Amino acid sequence: MHTLGFLNAIRIRLHILVVVMMSVLAQTSVAGLFSEETEPTEDHKLTLVASIPPLKMLLDDLVGDKATIELISQNGSPHHKVMRPSDVAKLNSADMIVWVGPELEQYLVRFVGRYAGKTLSMIETASDEALHHFDNVHHSEHVHQHHDHDQHSTLDPHLWLNPLAVKETGKAIIERISQLDAANASFYQTRYQALVDAIDTSIVVWQKQLMPLKGKAYFVYHDAYGYLESTLGIESLAVLTVNPGVKPSAKKLGQLAQQLKGVEAACVFYEPEFQQIRLDRVTDARLEYYLLNPLGVVGEQSASGRLHYIEFMARLVDGFGECLSRLP
Repeated sequence: MHTLGFLNAIRIRLHILVVVMMSVLAQTSVAGLFSEETEPTEDHKLTLVASIPPLKMLLDDLVGDKATIELISQNGSPHHKVMRPSDVAKLNSADMIVWVGPELEQYLVRFVGRYAGKTLSMIETASDEALHHFDNVHHSEHVHQHHDHDQHSTLDPHLWLNPLAVKETGKAIIERISQLDAANASFYQTRYQALVDAIDTSIVVWQKQLMPLKGKAYFVYHDAYGYLESTLGIESLAVLTVNPGVKPSAKKLGQLAQQLKGVEAACVFYEPEFQQIRLDRVTDARLEYYLLNPLGVVGEQSASGRLHYIEFMARLVDGFGECLSRLP
């Protein structure tokens, strides 16, 4: 009961933080209305394209209504995706294309090559400090099972779940946009700083939120959460599958059963795009299954009308906290 009360208090504080952040962003937008010099005309409005929903959220937070932001259709995960003609049309009309990189989105490689001057990759803008690599065993499994990732890289490509990488990519985005739309450079800088401040404050809140739950057992469906786990100071017992499109083998299930020995209860975090893996037949431990979406939900909105990056991340953190708080 004490843990639940603590989590509720944390959620209230985080909600206040999000409201403050949105207020700052709204104020920068309103301020722009009083200056014709910084208000672009519809004819000169930039068009930005994001490859995944969290990057669209980031662009929304950075540019507001100063640009038109398009999202490549989400007909599958980045691991198993096919481009539609409408997606190609979006790329053709874009002033900037923001994507994660070939380590995640192999399907985009041959397309972004045509628009080299208009593309911006999270992986290319991230510092060495922001990049994590899978261990050798994990990488070996990727080479044999996960053909949609860059098979020669051990890099963990789920960078949108790394607040440091998001801040670095955000900086690169506003620098590029400011070159294309110099009249609004100060507007973009103000919104970027508001986002950075909100991220830094939120990390402290999230760490405190999950601190009482450290050490509680959980599994993740596939290894998408390494950056977020590192930020929060938590760690999963194991990853259920390296390739989200392939069920774990009998050998893998046997290994999971061994890891569950002596565990009274555990959370199993699964994802909406893939068939849920049931572990009940390999253990007597009490298992709590909880849905997380590391890509966000297309069309999901907040009270403000669009989902902000901070809100997206907060929902993931809340998901970890809500399930783990159920465990003894």
